[in-house]
Amino acid sequence: MNVKIKYSFCMFIAASLFGLHAHALEKKIEWTFVQNENAKIFSQGRRQNSCGYGALLNNLSFGSDDVKKVLDTIEGKTDDDKLSNLANRFDSKKSVQYPDGGRMRDNGISALDLLQDSHDLREGKVSSLLIGESLVRKADESQAEMGERIHRMLLNSVSKNEPPILLVRSETAHFKPRVHHSAAALIGIKKAFKKSSRWDAEKGHFITVIGVPNKVNEDGSFCLDYIDSAIGKRRQLFVYPENRGFLAPIGVDKNTRWLDDFPYFVVASPSLALGTEKENWNERTILFLDFAIYRK
Repeated sequence: MNVKIKYSFCMFIAASLFGLHAHALEKKIEWTFVQNENAKIFSQGRRQNSCGYGALLNNLSFGSDDVKKVLDTIEGKTDDDKLSNLANRFDSKKSVQYPDGGRMRDNGISALDLLQDSHDLREGKVSSLLIGESLVRKADESQAEMGERIHRMLLNSVSKNEPPILLVRSETAHFKPRVHHSAAALIGIKKAFKKSSRWDAEKGHFITVIGVPNKVNEDGSFCLDYIDSAIGKRRQLFVYPENRGFLAPIGVDKNTRWLDDFPYFVVASPSLALGTEKENWNERTILFLDFAIYRK
């Protein structure tokens, strides 16, 4: 475990989002980082749908000495070699998420299948396996309590030198008026288009967490440092409760359900767009924390 004081870049993000006072930017925050904070960063390069494998390699690279030994069992001299090794070993293995087919799909790998890949790599080599959990809000907890729970989960894993893997997903509220909405608007009915925007799931992306502040903010928000295999760099993001209501999906394909009542914590990051940069400027977009693979 590596504990140090730092000025948090997330304070600048928070200030821009919520209008914090200038003196708040000077606050010193104690953080916990994985011990091997300057480990090799693996990049997925040309493999656009391999962020799961990239996050898994970075999880091993930034992990404890025992965990790093698992990395040595993945053959290959270059990043692409090791990604190819993982693809050859796991792409066509039976999926635990889907009833038929392999683990790797056209749009990447699911969180449950990536967790199974981790189990397959670690079994018999390390004393404990990672676990996975959907980061949806529980029925009996407030948004602040949800933030505290997720923060605790990530901090505990980082303190044990097990970098958590997070799945971040994006969605857009596309304007899709039905015929009766347009007709109602023509005859002057107020708020005719109130419910004519509908949420669509966009993309998912796996990142590897290497640092977390030791305390959560009063509203449950917090920052984290992560490794993004898509760009092969270390970045920081801000996780916070959304004030405006939204729907968001849980599950995949035919098993997808849409949840309301602020189901997830949302993400602000200058480095993650996940397709939202292509949407119309007047359409609402959200990035949210969907799933965590971590050490309990």
